[in-house]
Amino acid sequence: MKSFDPDEEFPYVEPAEDGGIFLDDDLIEVSAEATLDLLESIAAALPGGGESREGQQQMAGAVAAALSRKRHLIVEAGTGVGKSLAYLTPVALSGRRTVIATATKNLQDQLAAKDAPLVAARAPGLRTAVLKGRSNYFCLQRAEEVGPAGGQASFDDDAEVPKTMVDQVRRIMDWAEETSTGERDELPFEVDERAWRTVSVTPQQCLGRMQCKFGEECFAEKARERAASSDIIIVNTALYGAHLATDGNILPTHDVVIFDEAHEVQDILARLLGTSIEPSRIRATAGLVRQALPPSQRDDIKPLTDAADQLSDQLDLAVELGVVEGLTPELTLTLGNIGALLNALQTAVKPSGADAATEARRIRATQAITHLLGDLDRLVKLGADELIWISKEGTETIINLSLITVGDILRESLWPSVTAIFTSATIPDTLSKNLGLPTDQTDILNVQSPFDYPNNALLYVAKHLPDRKDETTYTPKMIDELVTLIEAAGGRTLALFTNRRYMESVAAEVAKRIDTPVLVQGDRAKAKLLDMFRSDESASLFAVASFWQGVDVPGKSLSLVTVDRLPFQPPTDPVGKARRERAGDRGFYEVDLPRATMMLAQGAGRLIRSAEDRGVVAVFDNRLATATYRHQILKRLPPMKRTVTINDCVDFLKTI
Repeated sequence: MKSFDPDEEFPYVEPAEDGGIFLDDDLIEVSAEATLDLLESIAAALPGGGESREGQQQMAGAVAAALSRKRHLIVEAGTGVGKSLAYLTPVALSGRRTVIATATKNLQDQLAAKDAPLVAARAPGLRTAVLKGRSNYFCLQRAEEVGPAGGQASFDDDAEVPKTMVDQVRRIMDWAEETSTGERDELPFEVDERAWRTVSVTPQQCLGRMQCKFGEECFAEKARERAASSDIIIVNTALYGAHLATDGNILPTHDVVIFDEAHEVQDILARLLGTSIEPSRIRATAGLVRQALPPSQRDDIKPLTDAADQLSDQLDLAVELGVVEGLTPELTLTLGNIGALLNALQTAVKPSGADAATEARRIRATQAITHLLGDLDRLVKLGADELIWISKEGTETIINLSLITVGDILRESLWPSVTAIFTSATIPDTLSKNLGLPTDQTDILNVQSPFDYPNNALLYVAKHLPDRKDETTYTPKMIDELVTLIEAAGGRTLALFTNRRYMESVAAEVAKRIDTPVLVQGDRAKAKLLDMFRSDESASLFAVASFWQGVDVPGKSLSLVTVDRLPFQPPTDPVGKARRERAGDRGFYEVDLPRATMMLAQGAGRLIRSAEDRGVVAVFDNRLATATYRHQILKRLPPMKRTVTINDCVDFLKTI
């Protein structure tokens, strides 16, 4: 593996008539001059006439060279580089079908609605498309089965359905008469997940284009057709993982894949190449079978619902005890009941005069059972590189199967056939190893942010605070400092935490002591909270999880980002624990430290989002000032001035 030399001349050929590329069987060369010319014309079209960004040009050149040489490329591009246009521009000239996979919906929407159309407007003939998972599209076949009334019988189980949910289904039906895409995201109103599930199907439930009477009109199939005829296909990383898990049966054949927000790739693919089962899925499958069986055989599903209840009890007990051993008997029992149910479905006497909807239900139920059997079988016959773990989401307990590592699979099945570009503002040092990239075919480039961090940003580490583990002494002192900083900033604070319950308790205490508004994650939808935060310069937003990354609040609404502790993964996290055990003595440095460093850099990156932004990042974990590994973290943060004195922060904030 080598670092990309930005001063090295990358391949150039005279522009061809079809847009500046030359193609032969072995080499595709992207014109350097054409790439930079197109980038300049795009920048000129931006509001205010745009500006020339050296880092963006450097990245665009590296991507062009990677596409020409068919080499993999990892680019760490600091905030403000403009990485989306830096990779879209050479891709537009490459003549190679490219899939762009993003970890967040926000970036996917930005690419689809803003960046890709901007490039396409200046690259004649370039076609772009967005493709989402099948369950994101309205299903015409399901709608026919439900009927215009959208009543109780349309749901997959026997639980009483509130009238409001039935009304939602009817509203969705009315909307479907007008929509051209059938995409859930285009609904003009919010719907309950259960209502949407009534008029959509998962890939496992889909009848398939050839078996479905609506195959030619299907919204999901039309989206796939648009993708198949496009040069650039925008998806989320989860869908790409599903594509790999189905041996390449979801996305069109492509030459290039670009993973934006690449620091998320390993964990997303490890999850998507595994599987998960929850009791509600078993009950929903039983509901599908119930609708497909004749009335005289519907009692046959009772053993399966009983098995689902038993599995649910065992999962809850396992969560309480913190173990996953001992589940095999329940999984084996469920396997047997599902197998018997599949046999009953296949041998059921079809009622005379059965219509197409009835046959569709039978096919869908059969497919759902078959896929459930396969997933249960994976759980019972665990592979050497697979791990079972249990999670709790709301009231539902889920049994998960994840891959411990994904490098071997990707090395064998993906990297020989596609050129991969990875980019993010923060790239873990272990990315290449974790993803199995061939070292002799992979280049690395680091592009610095154009923002003036030394003058516009200050990093404060509360070295004097007690150890975070001693909450009785740490918490009161941390809250005192947090209140002091929020008051100095006049609100305008994003307070990031690693634990939701702790965040809520601190937010409640801070709200009692300051006069400016306190917003708390969970009180409202994420988008609504961010809108409120952006529109009120005196507000403070307390948050965990997804707010550490993908949040963009430029301007005066955000001048202070605080972090309660270094975001190390909990030692009890099952996947992290398995990876540490694999790494042996190097576990902390190969698993824990890279992840914590990446997450902290992502959190700190919320502060400076434009050239005019100024502010403070305050870390209340004294390990960043005292631990032996602190230098490895600090060198990956933006080049901010540093202090361990809170008065420096107060003075700096008062100048903003």
